[in-house]
Amino acid sequence: MDEGWERTSGFWSRLWFSWVSPLLERGSERALQVEDLPGPAKEDRVAELSARFQRAWEEELHGPALPSLVRALFRADQNQFLYSAPIKFVYDLLHFVGPFALHGLLGYLSSSPADQGSIWRGLGYVALLFSSTSLQTLLLQSYFWRVQRSGHHIRAFLITAIYRKALRLSNMARNESTTGEMVNLIAVDSQNVGPNLLPFLHLVWSGPLQILLSLVALYRVLGIAALAGVMIMILLLPLNLYLARLERRFSDGLMEQKDRRTRLMNEVLLLVRHIKLFSWERRFREKIEEKREEEFKLLRSVEMTKALSAFVWQFTPVLVSISSFTVLVLRNGELALLPATVFSALALFNVLRFPLNVLPEVVADIIDAMVSARRIENFLLASENCGRLEDPASLHAAGFRRGNFYWEEVEPEVENEFEMETEGLLHSKPAGAVRKILCDPHIEFPAGKLIAVVGSVGTGKSSILCALLGQMVYEATDDSSAPAYLNGSVSYAPQVPWILSGTVRKNILFGDRLDWGRYEKVVSACALKQDLDAFPSGDLTEIGERGINLSGGQKARIALARAIYRAADTYLFDDPLSAVDAHVASHIFHEVMLGSLLQGKTRILVTHHIKYLARVDVVIRLLDGGTVEVESKETSLTSEEEEEHTFKSVETIPSSQTLYPRDTDESGATKLVAKEERLVGGVSRRVYEMYFGSMGLGAILMCLLFIVLNQAFRVFVDAWLSRWTDSTVVASQKNLHLKTGYFVTVYLLVALGSALFSVSWNMCAVLSSLIASRKLHNEMLFCVTRAPMAFFDSTPVGRILNRFAKDTDSLDRELPSAVKSFLSGFMNVCAAILVVLWAFSRSIIMIIPLVVIYRKVGEYFVRTSRELKRIFSLNLSPLLSHFGETVSGVNVIRAFDEEPSFIHDNEVLVANNMTPALLSIAANRWLSVRLEMLGNIFVVIAAVSATLNRGTMTPGLAGISITYALQVTSTLGWMIRAASNIETNMNNVERILQYISLEQEDEEVKEDSDPREGSWPSVGNVEFRDVVLKYRESQPAVLNQLSFTIEGGQKVGVCGRTGAGKSSLIMALFRMVELSSGQILLDGMNVRSLGLATLRKNITIISQDPALFSDTIRSNVDPFHEHSDSEIWEAIERVSLKELVSSLPLRLDTFVAEDGSNFSLGQRQLLCLSRALLRRSRIVVLDEATASLDFKTDEVVQLTIRQYFYDCTVICIAHRLQTILDSDHILVLDQGHLVEQGSPRSLLDDESSVFYGMARAQLAPQ
Repeated sequence: MDEGWERTSGFWSRLWFSWVSPLLERGSERALQVEDLPGPAKEDRVAELSARFQRAWEEELHGPALPSLVRALFRADQNQFLYSAPIKFVYDLLHFVGPFALHGLLGYLSSSPADQGSIWRGLGYVALLFSSTSLQTLLLQSYFWRVQRSGHHIRAFLITAIYRKALRLSNMARNESTTGEMVNLIAVDSQNVGPNLLPFLHLVWSGPLQILLSLVALYRVLGIAALAGVMIMILLLPLNLYLARLERRFSDGLMEQKDRRTRLMNEVLLLVRHIKLFSWERRFREKIEEKREEEFKLLRSVEMTKALSAFVWQFTPVLVSISSFTVLVLRNGELALLPATVFSALALFNVLRFPLNVLPEVVADIIDAMVSARRIENFLLASENCGRLEDPASLHAAGFRRGNFYWEEVEPEVENEFEMETEGLLHSKPAGAVRKILCDPHIEFPAGKLIAVVGSVGTGKSSILCALLGQMVYEATDDSSAPAYLNGSVSYAPQVPWILSGTVRKNILFGDRLDWGRYEKVVSACALKQDLDAFPSGDLTEIGERGINLSGGQKARIALARAIYRAADTYLFDDPLSAVDAHVASHIFHEVMLGSLLQGKTRILVTHHIKYLARVDVVIRLLDGGTVEVESKETSLTSEEEEEHTFKSVETIPSSQTLYPRDTDESGATKLVAKEERLVGGVSRRVYEMYFGSMGLGAILMCLLFIVLNQAFRVFVDAWLSRWTDSTVVASQKNLHLKTGYFVTVYLLVALGSALFSVSWNMCAVLSSLIASRKLHNEMLFCVTRAPMAFFDSTPVGRILNRFAKDTDSLDRELPSAVKSFLSGFMNVCAAILVVLWAFSRSIIMIIPLVVIYRKVGEYFVRTSRELKRIFSLNLSPLLSHFGETVSGVNVIRAFDEEPSFIHDNEVLVANNMTPALLSIAANRWLSVRLEMLGNIFVVIAAVSATLNRGTMTPGLAGISITYALQVTSTLGWMIRAASNIETNMNNVERILQYISLEQEDEEVKEDSDPREGSWPSVGNVEFRDVVLKYRESQPAVLNQLSFTIEGGQKVGVCGRTGAGKSSLIMALFRMVELSSGQILLDGMNVRSLGLATLRKNITIISQDPALFSDTIRSNVDPFHEHSDSEIWEAIERVSLKELVSSLPLRLDTFVAEDGSNFSLGQRQLLCLSRALLRRSRIVVLDEATASLDFKTDEVVQLTIRQYFYDCTVICIAHRLQTILDSDHILVLDQGHLVEQGSPRSLLDDESSVFYGMARAQLAPQ
């Protein structure tokens, strides 16, 4: 909070939370905006909270005992937690003032008129009741404010610690902890350990204290008879412990299953473009739903165990009371059960009921928190990146000495006992995952030189750079020196470009100050100037998450510009030239590698473009088997022979000047990331109807029937007890015999019926809520996977994943719990009002105004509370998106030493998320103080009415009415919180319904027009007729009146400069974007008339970006297990991977890490190619499929494609012209137009052709 709000407010303002009133007033006038919220108070500043926890955690790591996350959390926030304990203690003591005041009041009402004395005696007891309950209200809200604030502090501790750890994780730990699992730590586990647990953690000691004090007080009221109740509680203890252990076991499994589902969902979202291109939406929906069903089984087990536990705890007070009353009657006679004794005992039993009812929830929360804390602790204890080493004594910029380098950690000879205990999130991988990549290399990188690193796929080129950056595990073979060192400052451009969500300028500057002169030189050197001119806002144009609305070449050049702009001693470039056209590559090589920008700097370039080796100073050639050859500038000239062999068909083309690229935005780079929609005003009636309607009318009616019967039986139990005590008074006055056995039997049977209806209602509510949760999740999943690509291009993955993680978790657990709490509280309040009206009908005159005030205050509060909850939910998505973005770019962040900047950004996002949460808590306290005070007035009304009517009503009736009125105060507080939680969680339902309402793609299958399966396409003819394609209506056409015909079985090459429309042609063919006009015909059928699944499953694409899932090699090559192992091995052999896969201990069952990070980019691409071979489609599209391969491997792959797809139509888009030189036909595109076509030979023979010029630019001597 702003210190000017709470800290500068007076004592009474803070006691009554009146300092929140200005915010509530603002919220009642209009929908709150983020700008309306005050900044955090000093004790709520996330940077200070994070630093405090880091100190505590470091003490744990370096202490004598095993590190404990719980101890660190307590040490970091012990003041807030401990200061709340005395408040809770005094509140608990005041619990017992009410029952004894009630005992005195009922004794006064039961006495004879001669003994009653002045009415002021009775009113004195009333005043004592009111004073104690009012003081309890103020103390309870102060207590909740402190512990809930502490809960959000702990959440901030954990989120910032998880984020910091993610920046330091070793490669092995990163492979074992997928992004989806880490998102769960932030979205779910931190909530379990912090806000979900802290408000009730004091009940661990407070609950037993209340039980003990209740039993002591009951002993004073009932005497030795109270011990009967104690025995009942002791006998039930083993059952309660068993249920708690059972629930913990189920909760463990539930969190692990939730991780699996979230991990898969995250991968589906990241690879959604590939999934749509392969028409895998239905199959992956089924896989996610299967994991969801497993999750549901465990969730149902958890909730059923909770319901059984609640049944035991709720029935315990009944057994305690009936056993105590029975023993009292047996010991003291049937006339011992007087109203003052019974109803003061009942009031104490109600005090006892609260901790007994709440303790199961507390135990459940503690279990969830323990599971989550262990998962977070395991993550925080995971192995860390070893870091970059320097050797100041060396005159070289970098080098390798004696040592071996691994992508996975070497298994220790003796397992550490503590490491054996880590489980949960960091699950173990199959044996044999350790792979030695670089075996004792001896390489020196001279300072100030241009050094090229070349080699075939999988020889370790990228690993060379990663080892220098300290991102690989090493094993030194000579302790006298570092096995790898990299001196001075570093800049790095990875092989897979990492793009931040933000502006182009933000991506290039990457935290550096803007130097216009250098900035413009960098933009020009990276051939970005014309791209920026084409963007609507130039370099201030916003880029979508992961650069999803940029072409591959644009992403590569922006990542390259970032690396060049950073002033550094050494620049590491991992194959930046493969993602761009030949003429762009030539421009970049001359302007960047050889230009003045990096003159005198050390430049280490990984490349497949061996034509440039003649211009470098040193060539490091990596050979199969780990051999390294270092060549000087002179010896590297012989490498031209290899390329000349590849290009022998066009080696006579003369040279001329290099063409400068004309780049435009082809794939919608002008699109901005859509701002997350925020609804304002009350949650609409439709949202409630959709949620409860998903349960089914029958289930709802059954739940309502059970809860009404439960409440009716509970009232009947107390009414029966009232009748019993009144009968006792009459029997004692008239010396009559009392049928005690009859009263005991009826009391026990009705109480048992109430308990049975209670457990029936709980189980029915659990099953109904799970039905709704399953239905809404599956509908959302269906609609998201069927949404057009435009949605994914403009929506960050973190925002979508938030719906499937946090919002779905709310749907599963928080919302059902809130609904159950509200309905139980509502029934209790209604019962109390009816009982009081039954006893004092004239009190309706005072009750009606209280109900009106209650409603007005509630409505005033809800307007603000609702918007605060929405702002909280909206601010969670950027936090998750930023986290996912960081994990994917962690190597770049480390290389640039930008960790502090990203940690600061994360802390700002956590603060933005925490501020509305804390304000919401304070607003809830404001409301609770006022409404509970109204409840206290309700108690006064009942007590005063009983005092004034002491001669006209029985003491038993007075006792039951005051007892129920006393329940209203505490019940109102719980009901208010439950209602607020329902509103909050209905916002999550509302957000889920937003995605259920997403615009959808065309039908997957069209029964009336789709051809019979297997009958189409039979030939493979492809025809474009006057095709016009726009990514948005407001944008110019990226394909403009494009017409051509491809005969079935032809091999067609498509080329053109960046922005020519090559990728857009694919988008049109697969209907990823619908045509503005024109037609595309496959074997004479208009693709628009086909179902999308029918179209896409009959065309195979191998794209530039390989798509691999965290699963086995077998499952990646054959995702749905449709082929035999022999067929899989044949496909792997055809793409030259058999030797590699055979060398792995688990072979086809080897685990592929998230995004295939335990394989090189070229190997990933070959795995995807083997997958395509198994599909055997009549039409095959290659979109830069071999850009990441060396020339020899590319040649082998092209031969495989020619042989395997000999009778198929092959459309090959390529930057490398040698890839398409053996095609039957060439299509040359420029700015969405077909500028020329013909055979490769005829186009090369025409020196005026565009294709000739492109070939000349690629092959001209450098």
